[in-house]
Amino acid sequence: MLLVTGATGNVGRQVVAQLLAAGTPVRALTRRPDGAGLPAGVEVVAGDLTEPDTLPAALSGVKAAFLFPVPGSGPAFAAAARAAGVARIAVLSSAEIVDGAAHQANRVAEFHAEIERAVEGSGVPWTFLRCAAFATNTLQWAGMIRAGDTVSAPYPQASFAPVHEADVAAVVARVLTADGHAGARYRVTGPAALTQAEQVAVIGAALGRRLRFVDGQASFETVAPDWPAFDAGRLPHHRFVAVDAGTVLGWVAVTPVSTRPVYAGVVEHSVYVDPAAHRRGIGNALLSALIASTEAAGIWTIQSGIFPENRLSIRLHERAGFRVVGVRERLGRHHGRWRDVVLLERRSRTVV
Repeated sequence: MLLVTGATGNVGRQVVAQLLAAGTPVRALTRRPDGAGLPAGVEVVAGDLTEPDTLPAALSGVKAAFLFPVPGSGPAFAAAARAAGVARIAVLSSAEIVDGAAHQANRVAEFHAEIERAVEGSGVPWTFLRCAAFATNTLQWAGMIRAGDTVSAPYPQASFAPVHEADVAAVVARVLTADGHAGARYRVTGPAALTQAEQVAVIGAALGRRLRFVDGQASFETVAPDWPAFDAGRLPHHRFVAVDAGTVLGWVAVTPVSTRPVYAGVVEHSVYVDPAAHRRGIGNALLSALIASTEAAGIWTIQSGIFPENRLSIRLHERAGFRVVGVRERLGRHHGRWRDVVLLERRSRTVV
């Protein structure tokens, strides 16, 4: 018997289907068995990775398990798997993990690394499958493609090697059922790196349509402000510009959120990186300079609002210590449609 956690997710559902097709007995762990919608022949059991008391029954009689990465779930699952006599664990993990680092660069990598450490320390043979971009991420463009021939999103030249969830599942199935993979850390990617603009073109070719990618997710502003407007709206301090051989590669600046004294240590920031300078660490450098400058001035909170489609910017901020605190729905119109905004903030650990 093999256990699949996260069995109703994009990867987990594929793992269940492929194991079942190969004739392997499958047990699926889900919080809502009645609504799981899994194929006949799968043993569906109720359980939750965040509720350790539900794990022993789910792991009883299991030879191998697929662990979906839920933050904080590693220690309890690893202990329960060891107690149940599980012979191998395959963990869906993150390609952003840096082996040997005392601290990971962002919270996403950190919680995946914590799960890996817990499983590795359990004594149960393990395999880590470190993924980056998934094919289903492109579904964020589905609404725009249904509505027209233009995809408006940030960073058209940002490049990834998206992997289909079925391909990830095929690796999981092999690792769970074949010998020779214990102790391996596999980086799982798609067959080729494609820019986001190229991905949109591929989707268009499959649909028999000519789609175009427009860089348009950075701001509600549709026209860049002139210098007087920019200067008047931002604080004179905490402005940084990245320049290379006289060419501006990016900038960061802040605005006050309120004139009330209680908000004296709270600012909202804007950061921009030229698309031609992506993947050069410009965004990280700008945010690091901003954080050092604001903390030196006694500012304890930096806020930001980012379109949810701007995943690269959200990840950049998370790596810099920002956390998502909520979403403001239908905040305003942008190019004729209502847009949500993800709210992020970074609270200083040194300004108290």
